[in-house]
Amino acid sequence: MKLIVPAIKADIKKIIDHSEYFYKFLPISTITVIGDSSIKDMAYENGLEYIEESSLVDYKSVSKYIYTRTNNYNDVKRTGWYVQQFIKMAYSLICRDDYYLLWDSDTIPLKKVSFIIENRPVFDCKTEHHKPYFNTISRLFPEFDLSFHKSFIAEHMLIKTEIMRMLIKDIESSQWVDGENFQQKIINSIDIRELGRSGYSEFETFGNYVRNRYPDSYGIRDWRSLRHGGFFFDGTRKIDGNVLQWMSKYFDAVSFEKGDSYSSHCFRMMMFLHFHRLNPRYINGIAFCRRMIRRIKRKTGRDS
Repeated sequence: MKLIVPAIKADIKKIIDHSEYFYKFLPISTITVIGDSSIKDMAYENGLEYIEESSLVDYKSVSKYIYTRTNNYNDVKRTGWYVQQFIKMAYSLICRDDYYLLWDSDTIPLKKVSFIIENRPVFDCKTEHHKPYFNTISRLFPEFDLSFHKSFIAEHMLIKTEIMRMLIKDIESSQWVDGENFQQKIINSIDIRELGRSGYSEFETFGNYVRNRYPDSYGIRDWRSLRHGGFFFDGTRKIDGNVLQWMSKYFDAVSFEKGDSYSSHCFRMMMFLHFHRLNPRYINGIAFCRRMIRRIKRKTGRDS
C-alpha cells in the first residue's frame, strides 16, 4: 500500500524526519509526495516517490475560479488548502491499487495501526463537528442523511480507490450545482462566506458518501490523538523512545500543527506525567486552552 502525502517545500523535512515512524507503524511499502517542482529533488534524494501536483490539479485554475466566485483576493489565499484536498481525491484517478492511505505530514503514529479488519477497511473517527462542512455536503448531495454523531476527520484516511472514483463521478454528474469538474462543483457548493476560511472537508465528504451509498463497506472505530504536540515537544529534537512508548498507551498518534509553539512549561508537565506514569487524558484540553489564549493575545495586540 502507498502512503500519499500532498506537500509543500516546508513539509518535506517533516516527512523525511517522520518516515521511520511511517514505515515502522503503518502497513505501507512506499511514501509518495505530491507537490510542485520545488520538492522534487529533495524527495528523490531521500527515497520518496514524487508526483507533480499539476498533473492532478491545476493550482492556478482553482485560484482563478475561487476569485471569479468571490471577487476577493483574501479568499484566494485559501487556494492551497483546497488544492491539497482535491489532490487527495484526484489521486484515485491514477491509482492502480485497491486502496491508498492518506496521512498528514505533521503527524506520527505511536503504535502499529491496521486499517483493514476482518477483510473490511475502517474509518477512524473523532468528535469534531464543523457545520460549514456539512452545509457543503448537503448542497452536493441533498438526499444524504448527515446525522452520524461522529466526525470522519482524523489525521489520515484509508481510501478505497473505486469508491473515491465514484464520489468524483457523482459530484461531476450532479444537477444541483454548476461547474465543469468536481473541483468547480465543490467550490460552488461552499457558502461564499466560508470560501476564505474552511468550507470543505474531503474526509467528511468521503466518509458520509460511504455511509450513505456503501454503508457496509467500512467499519468504524474511535481514534485517539494528541493534536497539539508542538506545545509539549521541541520539534527540532527527537522525542525519547520511552516517552513515545508511554504515550502510545493513551494515544494512537501525535500531531505537530503549524502555529503550535513549544513551551518549556508544557514539556515539564508532560515529563511529570511520564515520570509518575499518569494518564495524560487532559493534555488535549490544556493544549486547546493554550492555543486559544495565544490567539486572544495576538488579537488584543493588534487591536491596541
